Amino acid sequence: MSDDMTSPHRRTLLRRDERRSQLIRAATTAFARAGFAATSLDDVAQQAGVTKVLIYRHFASKAELYLGVLTDVRDRVRSAVGSADGYNSDTVRAFAQAACDDPDGFRLLFRHAAREDQFSAYADELFRDATRIAMGHLRGRVEPAARRRWLADLLPRITIEVTLSWLDADRPIEVDELSRTIRAALAALTHSHD
Repeated sequence: MSDDMTSPHRRTLLRRDERRSQLIRAATTAFARAGFAATSLDDVAQQAGVTKVLIYRHFASKAELYLGVLTDVRDRVRSAVGSADGYNSDTVRAFAQAACDDPDGFRLLFRHAAREDQFSAYADELFRDATRIAMGHLRGRVEPAARRRWLADLLPRITIEVTLSWLDADRPIEVDELSRTIRAALAALTHSHD
């Protein structure tokens, strides 16, 4: 007599939202290993410990699942950082902490999506948002306008690339030190040297 509770194929029943979250987490890990093109839904199913059929109950395609991963990561980063008009000295630390909390998702969102034709527009939109936030923060602080536009484009790039580099180096310094380093670099760039 087989005991279903110890069967390796016994599936845990989750509420629909819990299962979707589980699939997003598993997909984040799977996609981070090999990228969108090289990751199959079988890879995601194996990572999640479910069947591919179960994935299709929640996502119509691999692209929809990947977009779900990117949206989930984006929403969590935005939630951690706060509103665009609430930019302050804690914003950079919150951004770095969000990267620390989900390094696979952060890499997918800020590195891989930009290089994937199907998702580059999504990544471009995020960068435009970051540039707009930087422009608002710099307005009235940096002149002339050409310098302000250049810095508004540059500051998000620096913040993202330094954070990615930190993740890739296995976080050699604490989040607070990373945050201070990024803020010092940004302050040096925005300080007028007239």
